[in-house]
Amino acid sequence: MIITNELLVILLAILIVCLIGFKKYVWFISLAYVFSISIVGIMNLLLFRESMNLALIISSIILILYDIMNLYYDNRRSLWNIKRLLLLEEEF
Repeated sequence: MIITNELLVILLAILIVCLIGFKKYVWFISLAYVFSISIVGIMNLLLFRESMNLALIISSIILILYDIMNLYYDNRRSLWNIKRLLLLEEEF
């Protein structure tokens, strides 16, 4: 496997994004995963803009949109669980 400069830049960007997991371990599981996948799509669009074809553009945009959707639904589910727990505490 040949490691190019572009691949190293993408891996470095993912590493930087994953550093937020050292603040809270829950962030590493949820936010760092989502942001690292979307950073791959963003870096693909930035680094390979000279040699892009339609498949790379579509797959990068799908990666970004999927991760935004995943982050939105994960946060909605977390907020729903917090509200549910607060309602259960009020009953007791």
